[in-house]
Amino acid sequence: MIKFLDILKEAKQAGILYHWTNNSNLLNILNTNTLVPNYTEGGGMHKDQPGPYVSFTRSKNKNQFTIAEEANALLIVDGDKLSNNYKIIPFQDYGSDYELLDDVGDQFDESEERIYKKTIKNLDKYLIKVILYKNIESFWGENKFNECIEFLKEKNIPYEIK
Repeated sequence: MIKFLDILKEAKQAGILYHWTNNSNLLNILNTNTLVPNYTEGGGMHKDQPGPYVSFTRSKNKNQFTIAEEANALLIVDGDKLSNNYKIIPFQDYGSDYELLDDVGDQFDESEERIYKKTIKNLDKYLIKVILYKNIESFWGENKFNECIEFLKEKNIPYEIK
């Protein structure tokens, strides 16, 4: 006999997802409480899902790929909750442009998770934490940096400064 608690445990298991962004987008993301899909020219389209997408990764390693290296902030998202309302599709690029080295020098391919053609609304429902990198303060200036911190506090969104 199946118990009710067993049924509840059968939700999707997407795990923790990371979304890298830069300072020019972070306040807009937080103010609108949304992640809007975009199209990266030559960014590789999923065979069944052409069009704009929101990109996530399962790695919080800032040195893994160019977008993360250039980012000033990291959104840590509960993928389990997100997957209950949005279809998360694994995406992987292969080839010499995407072959990277991990910490021990082994090669791996960039992998990501994408949500195609949907704006993620009520983002704060899925946010676990926002990580701000110290270089964001020098780029933004103290006023914008403090504005961001106050906004996170006001919305009770946990944050960390690295």
